[in-house]
Amino acid sequence: MRTDTAGRPSEARARLLDTATRLFYGEGIHAVGIDRIVNEAQVTRATLYRHFPGKEELVLAYLSEVDKAMRAPAEEARAAGLPPAEAVLAISRSIAEGIRSQGFRGCAFLNAAAEYPDPESPVRKAVIAYRQWFLDTITDLLARIRRDGARTRHVDQFSGERSEGPVEVLNGLHHQDPPRGRIDTDVSENRRRKALASLAAHDDVDAAAA
Repeated sequence: MRTDTAGRPSEARARLLDTATRLFYGEGIHAVGIDRIVNEAQVTRATLYRHFPGKEELVLAYLSEVDKAMRAPAEEARAAGLPPAEAVLAISRSIAEGIRSQGFRGCAFLNAAAEYPDPESPVRKAVIAYRQWFLDTITDLLARIRRDGARTRHVDQFSGERSEGPVEVLNGLHHQDPPRGRIDTDVSENRRRKALASLAAHDDVDAAAA
C-alpha cells in the first residue's frame, strides 16, 4: 500500500478506493470508466496510476476490501470464542443485515464473476478465493455442530426431507468446484446467503448451551 511521507495511508488512495467501491458495486465494474473514478475522487490520472497500475488492480483492491468486510463476522466470532452454532448465527445475521441494507444489489463477488467469466482472470480468481474461504468456513462450522451434537430445533426443522432449508442449501456448496473457477448455477450465492439469513431470524436457538 502506498503511504504519505509521514507513513500514513494515502488519503488519495483511500478516496480512489472508496469511490471505486461505491461505483463498481452500485453500477457494475465494466460500466464505470477510469475517468469517472478520477473525477469523482478528485485526483489526477497520475495519482491513480501511482497507486493502481491499471483498472484491474483497482478492481482487485475493491474486491479485497469487500473480502475483508465479509470475513470480519467469522473472524470476530472466532476471536470471541463463540460455539460453532453461535458463529453460524453471527455470520447469518451479518448477511441478513447486508441484504436488508439500502442499496443492496446482490453479492459483490457474484456480480464480479458475471462480468469476468474467464476462469484465468485475476478478478475471477479473487472471486473463487473468497468462495473457497466461505465454503471451508461454513463446512467446518456445520461439521463441528454435528460432531458436538449441538443441533438446534431450527436446524433440525430445516433439515427435513420435504424442504430445502439452510443446511441443505449450504451443503450445496460441496457441489461446486472453486479451484477450477466453476460457479455453479444450481445453488446460487444469493440463495445460500438467504438460507443463512433465515437462520438469523430465529432467536430461540438452544445450541449455545451445548
